[in-house]
Amino acid sequence: MIIRAGALLLVLFTTSFGFGQELRVFGGSNALEGQHPWMVDMRWFANEHLCGATLIHPEWVLTAGHCAITAWDENMMLVANSIANGNGFGPNADVLQYDTVYYPPGYDGTNGPDLALIHLSTPANTVPVPLWGPSDGPLPGTGAPARVLGWGVADTVTLFEADTLQVADVVLFDYDTCAFLYANAQYDFFGLNGTPGLICAGYFDGQPASGSGNADSGGPLMVQSGGTWKQAGVVYGGEELLTTAEYPGVFTTIAWNRPWIDSLIATVTQVVERNAPPRFQVVHGPEGITVLPGQEVPDGRFQLELIGNDGRLLLRQGPLDLPAHVPCPLATVSTAVLVVRDAGGIPLHRQLVLY
Repeated sequence: MIIRAGALLLVLFTTSFGFGQELRVFGGSNALEGQHPWMVDMRWFANEHLCGATLIHPEWVLTAGHCAITAWDENMMLVANSIANGNGFGPNADVLQYDTVYYPPGYDGTNGPDLALIHLSTPANTVPVPLWGPSDGPLPGTGAPARVLGWGVADTVTLFEADTLQVADVVLFDYDTCAFLYANAQYDFFGLNGTPGLICAGYFDGQPASGSGNADSGGPLMVQSGGTWKQAGVVYGGEELLTTAEYPGVFTTIAWNRPWIDSLIATVTQVVERNAPPRFQVVHGPEGITVLPGQEVPDGRFQLELIGNDGRLLLRQGPLDLPAHVPCPLATVSTAVLVVRDAGGIPLHRQLVLY
């Protein structure tokens, strides 16, 4: 999809509905069922493929920020462990239930790291993808092997969507090389991102064409570490509707954004037994919410927190006795996450709240 930001056009690799060619991962091959169970198909209306995503934790899906902004409504569907493209489900498909989307601080849909974390209201039954971490060291340099995954055509001629997930081998281009290649490009990905948290991947001139393209946004860039393929990046966009030798695909790196990812997951993730009766009741009111004791409430006092959709702590109260009232912290906040902790700080309850 070509998204206009003022006078600037950005080619972001989401599905294009009437906005030109629908090219996706090309130069690859069909994935096998169950080979990449953590790969998530982000759909509209259950059968329209929009973007890729990955399950990185039993309760968390990672995708591109512009994908989440485009898809975030009641018609979005997230499907893991299925190689089918929008028009069906694999035998072990895991349809994920979600409740909240979070963006990096400062991300406005164009500027800032193009990422989104989607929290799942029910843990996935699928094994998450391993992420590139500090113990893996810096990413390999230009020319190192990598892989991209996504749904779509298997070549650049037919332009028809593939029925199965595609996997393509590519090579990396480090930040300096990629910034040099894009120095004269129309689309200023590097200026908009504002950080060195980008990397590119594609192919050298003279090599077989392969890489990411339109509708691959949010999908993974995979790099080997110690013999294990780990997710090192998230598809962001490119100069053309598909990767070229002159302009490789652009990816947001996991390593640069790992502190935000880890902090948000540690702050928000639910750790209570999910089959237990609800311990707390949350009543919404015009000026805030009231937290009441539910069934089998533990003894003691409680801490209450509100977390905004960018992961910021909006409010903290306690220790308190129940019932307790939590006011709306800001007039501009329409959604937040309520976390109830015991006096020692252990999370007991988590719930999306609306103002």
